[in-house]
Amino acid sequence: MSKITFWFTLFGLASVLYHALGFDHDNVVFYLLSIPAWILPFFVDILTVNKYLLYVLTVGSWALVGAGIDWIRVKARTGQI
Repeated sequence: MSKITFWFTLFGLASVLYHALGFDHDNVVFYLLSIPAWILPFFVDILTVNKYLLYVLTVGSWALVGAGIDWIRVKARTGQI
């Protein structure tokens, strides 16, 4: 796991833990920081989605964003972009 991937995954995990531990009473912080929570309401009612699935998707999506940034950085360093 590269540097940006690690930090973005940690960020996703921290936002999930903040919500899961009950510090986000109105769910505002979690829904602002959860990429799947931005997209899912277009397809399903967000209140019907299992919150643990949403947690996994949130951490995974931030890990994918970090991996994408790391991939772009590697390509830029090697002169392929």
